[in-house]
Amino acid sequence: MGDNKRPKIKLEWSKVDYFIEWLGWLMLMGLWLLVLINHPSLPEIIPTHFNFSGHIDGYGSKQLIFNMPVLATVLFVGMTWLNKFPHLFNYPVKITTENAHSQYKIGTRLIRWLKLMVVVVMIASVYSILAKAKY
Repeated sequence: MGDNKRPKIKLEWSKVDYFIEWLGWLMLMGLWLLVLINHPSLPEIIPTHFNFSGHIDGYGSKQLIFNMPVLATVLFVGMTWLNKFPHLFNYPVKITTENAHSQYKIGTRLIRWLKLMVVVVMIASVYSILAKAKY
């Protein structure tokens, strides 16, 4: 595939990159706090699955609420590690010395946004579980 011929360059982070990265880490910590603070007051059985209409169609132990922050953390840390190797990403164009910097910048920024969105979705899911479990 030619991946081993792609240039390996060190990318400088912009202010936007730092902002997205730190926001993601802060939101990940917030997700953990949300779960840890609310866990003791949850009933023993909580909603664990919702259908497309938003109705509960699965229940489980309140311990399952920890699956969300654990999964978010694994995905977030995994994508953070992956982002150190932009020369291994799949790109829609042939990577050359001339376009490597711009393509790598786009690729790493995409991963940063994706990490942030994973955490946002997990927070929304936990919030939905908490709202339904506590009423």
